Amino acid sequence: RTTPLMHAAVSAAGRSTKDGIAETAVLDLWLARGADKSPQDKNGMTAYGHFIKQSIYYDEMHSAIMGQRVAVHSYANWQSPHASGRAVQAKLHPPNGPSPGDLRGGSRPGIIVYEDDDDEMLDDYGDY
Repeated sequence: RTTPLMHAAVSAAGRSTKDGIAETAVLDLWLARGADKSPQDKNGMTAYGHFIKQSIYYDEMHSAIMGQRVAVHSYANWQSPHASGRAVQAKLHPPNGPSPGDLRGGSRPGIIVYEDDDDEMLDDYGDY
């Protein structure tokens, strides 16, 4: 389940400019009212993780639009290039630290299930 703080974190990331995060009023309001920074969504991400994921997405999108090389970011070590973004990261940092979902960008580790009938499909169609 997502929380209002998670939505505010995504929104704040989307309001970044070349000079940093331009708008954090809603985020600041939720935090001032005591919003819990620890809840996780179904992918194990907190508001902190949502802010980082969305910030990375916007950074990559901006680079691609500008014809610049798109850097591969590590969720675990990413830091905003702007002081205002780092301030938002600090505000959203969960009391017990980032969740495992935050550190991997929210995607759950997957497991490929190999079924017995997969052999029959290979016999009929070759590699797929």
